[in-house]
Amino acid sequence: MVAQGEPVNTFGQSAGQPAEAQRSDASKSAGQSAELPAAAPSSPLTSATDADASGCVGTLDIGGTWIRAAVVTPAGEILVRSRRPLPTSEGGRAVVDTCLDALGEARMRIGCHTLERIGVSVTGPVDPRTGKLFTPPNTGPVLAGLELGEALSRAACLEVRVDRDTNAAALGEHRCGSARGTANFVFITVSTGVGGAVMLDGRLIRGADGVAGEIGHICVERGGPRCGCGRRGCVEAIASGPSIARRAEAELRAAEGAELRAAEGFAQTRAVTKSVEGSTAAASVAARAGEAVAAPISSQTSSFSSQASSFSSQTSSPLAERLRSGRPLTGKDVDECAAAGDPHAIRALDAAAAAVAGMCVDMANVFNPERIVVGGSVAITHPDWIARASELVAREALVPANREGIVVPAELGDDVSLVGAAFL
Repeated sequence: MVAQGEPVNTFGQSAGQPAEAQRSDASKSAGQSAELPAAAPSSPLTSATDADASGCVGTLDIGGTWIRAAVVTPAGEILVRSRRPLPTSEGGRAVVDTCLDALGEARMRIGCHTLERIGVSVTGPVDPRTGKLFTPPNTGPVLAGLELGEALSRAACLEVRVDRDTNAAALGEHRCGSARGTANFVFITVSTGVGGAVMLDGRLIRGADGVAGEIGHICVERGGPRCGCGRRGCVEAIASGPSIARRAEAELRAAEGAELRAAEGFAQTRAVTKSVEGSTAAASVAARAGEAVAAPISSQTSSFSSQASSFSSQTSSPLAERLRSGRPLTGKDVDECAAAGDPHAIRALDAAAAAVAGMCVDMANVFNPERIVVGGSVAITHPDWIARASELVAREALVPANREGIVVPAELGDDVSLVGAAFL
């Protein structure tokens, strides 16, 4: 949280200082300079009046690709949205300026001249007391060390509250979504990354440094895939969208390698067989031994023929076809290939579902929540994962934390962090 700055007029602009000058000062505090990025296309105007926006909060959601902005009512209703691309190669100054541009556009489009404060949801880890970002594992260096709260507060002359996106999302679901009416719940998001937040007795758990809740980095598979955090076998390294794609490709490559080696062995055996058949000495031995020699050679040939056929089926699988297109494989590709029956895609998705379900059992045992709310683009497209996790909690969690139906889908979808930031 960052305290409000000097007196303001309409949108945190000091009465005697031009907006551009303030933005320049704020950019200096962010530590880097860069040209502003071009504006992204905006959605149609939202009809609202300044009276409608009374008591509203300006919210920002900073992800790995976009900076999204909104004006949110005290009841959690979004009046208007805007967005800009995250300037990943332009440094801290460009990030701050892009945030101001996106929020300023949203405010102007509904004629909202005042805001109560600004709430910012950002990929973690972040210190919510100062609004300073640490080093997020999935966004590169652009956000690392950025004193975002101070820079935005100085430019907008408003109170700015900054927190990790999953904490903001948990508050959104608590006020307006699937966690309404609960004081003890766990929020899990499975998307480009895997993260979460925990509320106990009506308060978010923050920890000594304000970064508690990084449950996506629980290890569920010792020696498993390497995670962006540096460890192996984290839930994020197995169940996030990019991780699912990597695992499916690795499964296919391993199968292709095994079948290729088998095919090479088949070719070598055929060569030896032909050599033996062409040898007079071998023919004499075969004549004396009868079928005792011929039968094993025939059996080996049949076995390797089967393996060669299997190799052919691997290279023509739906997943192999996608990879031959030359573009990077995505989680959506894996979904489509699994639906077409590709075994490697199916195994990658099954591993992801098992990781999420296992994590839910751990959450039930550790925190004894009334509810476990699961959101994020990957999880929501796999409702069977949520059902599987709920069944596993009921079957494997300790009594009495093994409530039936404890795992439920999130309600707010892509807007969850924009809404939740209003309640930071």
